[in-house]
Amino acid sequence: MDQDSPIQHQLRLIGSKAAKAKRGSTSNTECANFLEQIAIHGALRIDKDLKRDKANKARYEAYATERQQAQQ
Repeated sequence: MDQDSPIQHQLRLIGSKAAKAKRGSTSNTECANFLEQIAIHGALRIDKDLKRDKANKARYEAYATERQQAQQ
C-alpha cells in the first residue's frame, strides 16, 4: 500500500534521545586514555608538591638557625 501512495515520504529527523546517544558515544580506549592522562598529571603534581614542601622546609630550617644565632 505504501508503494502505491502518491505522497512521497520524507526522511524522519533524528530524535533527541538518539542524537544524544550518537553524540555522547565514546570508545573504551578513549576513556582509558583520558583516565591514564589524569593519573599521569596527578603523579606529576604530587612530585611537584613534594619538591616544593622540601624546599620550604629547608628554607624554614635555615631561617630558624639564623634567628637562633642572632639571639645568642
